[in-house]
Amino acid sequence: MAGKSSGMGAALWVAGYDVGASTNSLSRIGGGPAAIDMTDITQSAVSRLAGERDGGMEIVSYWNPDAGGSHAAYSTLPTSDVVATYAHTQAIGGPSASVIGKQINYDGNRTQDGGFLLNVQALANGYGLQWAFQATAGRRVDAAATSAASVTALDQLTASPGAFGLVMWVHLFSLGSGSVTIKLQESSDNGADAYADVVGATTGALAAAPTALRIATGAIAVERYLKVVTTGTFTNADFAVSVYRHRIATVY
Repeated sequence: MAGKSSGMGAALWVAGYDVGASTNSLSRIGGGPAAIDMTDITQSAVSRLAGERDGGMEIVSYWNPDAGGSHAAYSTLPTSDVVATYAHTQAIGGPSASVIGKQINYDGNRTQDGGFLLNVQALANGYGLQWAFQATAGRRVDAAATSAASVTALDQLTASPGAFGLVMWVHLFSLGSGSVTIKLQESSDNGADAYADVVGATTGALAAAPTALRIATGAIAVERYLKVVTTGTFTNADFAVSVYRHRIATVY
């Protein structure tokens, strides 16, 4: 069936490192609210309410000690939060899943046939796992400040559902020089309505890579079309962006 697809051609980005080519598999990409039992004596079946959100990723990595490889990404076992993003395809509008949280391990396992795989878990911290849509076609390289063409816009298919805001996930893999600001602009029709900045959907000036961020706007209405633009004085910014526009009022 045309609506089905495999996991081939995917990507995995962790803390601004592209570790897809060093990844054997992802054994878990999951999350959601805990189910709290709220059944009372008048009910004839279990009643539940949504509790705290959680989520995380469980990654099986190959050993790759090359510069910029998976060992560089995972071996420091950072105590600060890291951003991990799985991109199911590398196309604008393609689904992605992101989490900001703690990397809690980097456990090696040498098999009898000489293979060496390492297990990594990224567990959500403060926010649950977020399914979103890619606003860049996988990785994008801007040689200098770029106002992207309207044909590269992410079409969310409907007008703003309300003043619910959005979440933006950004990985900056490398930067030749200078500092780059990565931000979103919006339009209601991708044409006559001129693109304008989405309030709060900006990284601010980034001068070092690799790095990754989660950015949430306030409770604003976000229009149908979104495109990624870069500003600043820089050379060769290599980055990827995913976006989720909230459909309902959300505490996130």
